[in-house]
Amino acid sequence: MKKKEKNWIVRTLVQICLGLTCMTAVANAATPFGLNLDAPVWCMGENDLGECVVFLGDENTCANVAPCLPGQLSQVFVPVSTGQLVWCYGLGSNDECRLFLGTEDSCANVSPCIFQISVLASPDHFRFYEVKRVEAHFKVGLKDQFAPGVVSAQLRGITHFGNPSRKSHAGFETEIKRPDDHLTWYELEQTAPEPRRTVRFRNQFGQHSVDTRTARSLLVPTQKTSHDGSSFPERLDHYKCYQVIRINTAPALPLVLLGDQFGSQDNVSLTGPRFFCQPAVKHREGHEAKPIVDEKTHYAVYLATQEPRELEITTRDQFGERELSVTRTSFLAVPSVKQSFEEHDD
Repeated sequence: MKKKEKNWIVRTLVQICLGLTCMTAVANAATPFGLNLDAPVWCMGENDLGECVVFLGDENTCANVAPCLPGQLSQVFVPVSTGQLVWCYGLGSNDECRLFLGTEDSCANVSPCIFQISVLASPDHFRFYEVKRVEAHFKVGLKDQFAPGVVSAQLRGITHFGNPSRKSHAGFETEIKRPDDHLTWYELEQTAPEPRRTVRFRNQFGQHSVDTRTARSLLVPTQKTSHDGSSFPERLDHYKCYQVIRINTAPALPLVLLGDQFGSQDNVSLTGPRFFCQPAVKHREGHEAKPIVDEKTHYAVYLATQEPRELEITTRDQFGERELSVTRTSFLAVPSVKQSFEEHDD
């Protein structure tokens, strides 16, 4: 969360539906959008992706959230037709428990659900390690948000492996949420050319505008079987990664501290981004295509300070089991929100 000392006075009608029980309260808050109910305390502000969301917190977390306006909320499923903010809690269109804005009528028609904090979940960072190349030859079809149809491609080899990573910078720390999520980096060859695209996105570091061209890799959900007690990441998407050929605007990148299942590294410098990755549906003959779970999360991939890190691991993905030899640190993939893109004819 971004830290920003700014107090807002909030007076609003809050309606929280937990299961079949609803309560309403008028809240006066002198903390940034913190609704000081006895329990729970709802905060509204920017998350680490720069999105305006509502989440559970305490007075301290609410006070350290960068404020945002209700009209910027990312978790709005029903338009507001009254002058009051009416919060509804129930099943969203994706069958997950969500808190969202609505009217009294729309709140009454929401299916109740067991209380959980789904709005707090945010995607992990991934720290990629270079591995000794493993040859691979698989034909796939890929469909993402850049093109309406399925594009044929060939996977040519494994070059990197990604762990979920803890990241700290400027006093802020992002913890690992799903330790079983891993990604294997396959080199990608695509027959059809890609147009130049200008992509605008935002992440923890700030606002970016980059130009992309060729699709270079496919990130594939993977189980690290050499890690005791691991399981396959069923809810992790595939990501199709495009090479960044020009950086139009980008913020200054801080030194970061990274930590994952292979160890920690401090004072890591970042350059780039070098790639922009977006969720993709992978088609493969004889296999059922897996729909995208999270259409909003994209990844900006930055080159990170490289240092030797030699170890042997075993993995399993949809293409089989592998023995990989890790050689050194390489990239950091940072969760990002794509705001827009524009295709060019050149």
